[in-house]
Amino acid sequence: MNGTPSTANEAEILLSVDDTCPDEAGGPVARSGFNYQDEVAVAFLLQMLEDASLLRVHCETHDDLVLVWDVGAYRTAEYVQVKGSEPGKLWSVADLCKKDSPSGSIYSKSLSKDCHKEQSLFRIVTLQGTNEELKHLTYDRNSPGRALIAAELEALSDDIDTRSTKYRSKKKNGAAFWVGNCVWDVRHDQEDIAADNLNNLIRIAHSEKRLISYEQAADILNDLRKMAKDAGSAKYVPDKDKKIISRLNLREWWGKRITSILDGSQPAGGKLRDKLKDAGATDDVIQSAVEQRLRYATLSRASKYMNDDDAADLQSSVRAAMLTARLEYLSQEPVVAPLDFLASCLKEAKEIAEASPCDISGRKEFAFGCVFDIADRCLLRFTRPST
Repeated sequence: MNGTPSTANEAEILLSVDDTCPDEAGGPVARSGFNYQDEVAVAFLLQMLEDASLLRVHCETHDDLVLVWDVGAYRTAEYVQVKGSEPGKLWSVADLCKKDSPSGSIYSKSLSKDCHKEQSLFRIVTLQGTNEELKHLTYDRNSPGRALIAAELEALSDDIDTRSTKYRSKKKNGAAFWVGNCVWDVRHDQEDIAADNLNNLIRIAHSEKRLISYEQAADILNDLRKMAKDAGSAKYVPDKDKKIISRLNLREWWGKRITSILDGSQPAGGKLRDKLKDAGATDDVIQSAVEQRLRYATLSRASKYMNDDDAADLQSSVRAAMLTARLEYLSQEPVVAPLDFLASCLKEAKEIAEASPCDISGRKEFAFGCVFDIADRCLLRFTRPST
């Protein structure tokens, strides 16, 4: 960390960012249209899954996001402003220092967060890039590149200081401190962030020897989006614990969520109901499918079934057929209606069951239940991805 840190006496009398009620409570009214910010928040949640030094992610407390880091000798609070809707032009020092609200400019609002016990870091996340004046802030804080442009950073600090009438934080820090501890983080497109998040989620799971599919990862990612959105929408009072997501709680949630997918211990039929509802199935069809899935789950645990090689082969054949059917469905033009795709899956499962040498009773029902179990485990859905 660069810049001049607060003195020990100042740090002792200031409260932690984790224990201070924010000036603005956030909440539903202020949260409309924040999908870009939520996607950025998910990126940091995924980083926290891997990085033990990232302890907590705040959503809409003292800033759009606050990242609490343990860097060994001390803790830092990184205050993140996310600008998801902005003019289609490069950011400039004038934009940074322009008073755009009663609370001040982007710069002054960012530096004003330097008022807690933790050492302060700053991050500005934008869709658009910066002009030449600000491009040096896009370098990582501790990168060798910053050391080579010390004169340029000093000039930038002087310019910001002049434009902001030498604004100072509660800790008496100014533009030089902010420049030294700020990174400008350009993330051009929400869809690109979402794609990176999906790839990172799959990579994290596989690095932990938890082999999940694309669709399973997409479901988990949606859960993380909801977690971030709910945290941002909650009121600090009385829901402080909802707004601050800790690594400990996230790791616990992650372990349970992955396990529920891989061993089928998630509530029976829960995901299946959602997928059939999305496909447009009626309530009676959904209920029948859930019951067949439960019957299949019972039969598949019975030794008289699963010790039977033909029954195991039937199960494997249905699983392979559903994978092939899903891939064909994704590439098929014109687009097949979801209910038609569901019907074709069941027709294929019926044909496999009828052709199977397996002589156990109810093999057609067993094959149908297998299809629905595959869907319940997030390995098959009957709709195409939204674009």
